[in-house]
Amino acid sequence: MLMDFTDTCVKIICYCIARPFGGYRLKPYEKQILLLLLDNMPATASAVFKDQLNYYNYFSHWVRKQEVLFLKLNLGFKDLPDSAKMPFREIGTFPVICAKPKSAIKTGLPTARVDILVDNGEFREMIFDLPPRKVFGRRFISEDEISLFDIKLLFDPMNPNPFPTLPFNDASRLPKWLSTSIDPTTISEMYTPLSEEIRLRIVDYYDLQFPDDYLELVSTTEYIDSDDFEIFGLSKIWIYLTPDEYVLKVVEIKGHGALCLLRGQEPGLYYIDNEDHIPVPIGNSLKEAIHKAAHEGVQDWKDMESDYVPRIWPFSRRRSTK
Repeated sequence: MLMDFTDTCVKIICYCIARPFGGYRLKPYEKQILLLLLDNMPATASAVFKDQLNYYNYFSHWVRKQEVLFLKLNLGFKDLPDSAKMPFREIGTFPVICAKPKSAIKTGLPTARVDILVDNGEFREMIFDLPPRKVFGRRFISEDEISLFDIKLLFDPMNPNPFPTLPFNDASRLPKWLSTSIDPTTISEMYTPLSEEIRLRIVDYYDLQFPDDYLELVSTTEYIDSDDFEIFGLSKIWIYLTPDEYVLKVVEIKGHGALCLLRGQEPGLYYIDNEDHIPVPIGNSLKEAIHKAAHEGVQDWKDMESDYVPRIWPFSRRRSTK
């Protein structure tokens, strides 16, 4: 309790000192990107987002400004009032809209991707897959340097149930290969699959190469929770950043790590353990990865961590696993 109180006091003091000098505010290019995305959202959702931005007073930048968190700081961080939230109240970060920003002035620079995510009825963060400085060629970026294209809306957050799915307990509907690695009697929770139309829309939104056997699995179920594994369907994928990678988690290997896709890396599955968080490429078959984790363990993957070279900072240091 004392640590929480001290941490809150430090944050408030830092905020009060930095705010008059532009700290904890949106950058000009971030405002421009948000405005362009708001113009491409359903009108009601756009109006709610603009209203929520009036509540947010603490914009926290992480991982070389690739992640921007929208927060309301008072005496600690507070949720928005229910009256300001959207009907979509799922807990967890869900992508709503994405686009590809690039420099409108300089050529030869990489094109990035930016996603806006919601959580519990609130627009909560903006994530870039590359540091904005790399995309625009300099640190201080103005509004007129932004060009945005390939805008995609995944769903309308004013819809309380955009990904309809229900609990079910018929394990016989699952692919046969899954029963060789997961004992059906250990499954505590399953959900029916999304419609084919919604699955195709989500795959198009992510613009990633999903393993064929993962797509086969999510055509039979959207979620599985067993003693050893938690498998996330397309609408339940976990998105997060590490200092070096943009991660999309599709399977949790309980007590060990996760099977993930990485944006900006070679296609295929990667194993990321719970200790070093270093991705290891393990092929492009979910069936084989789950079978190995269930019957052989993950130590061989952990032994491969020393070969990892960070994508963004090739000179960054990490602890050796040898």
